[in-house]
Amino acid sequence: NYPMNRIFFSVWSVLYGTEVPLPSFAPAVLDDATAASFAGDYTSDAYGLTIAVRRAGAGMEGQTKGDPTPFPLSYVGRNWLVYERDGILLEFSKAVDGASSQFTLYQQMYAIALLRTKAP
Repeated sequence: NYPMNRIFFSVWSVLYGTEVPLPSFAPAVLDDATAASFAGDYTSDAYGLTIAVRRAGAGMEGQTKGDPTPFPLSYVGRNWLVYERDGILLEFSKAVDGASSQFTLYQQMYAIALLRTKAP
């Protein structure tokens, strides 16, 4: 569920002989500062969706508002968390003052922007 437009431009670049770093989705070590920058409540008014992201042991977890069961999120580097079972990629914005202001949830052909509404 890597964003389709990035796949397109990566393939295009390869066809024209441009160096393209390929993304890795292998789990990476998540430091406390990065975890803290991701943690918070995020909402998409357009989809009526709220997701709480929080630290869970050495990793992260997400929980959709109204769903009693959290889901595990694996840190795969940079600003990405994935929930492999459901093919979800969360791409967080660059942290400002220690917090990401939003993330984009990619699943299948959907790209849903969620804005931070509350810090942890």
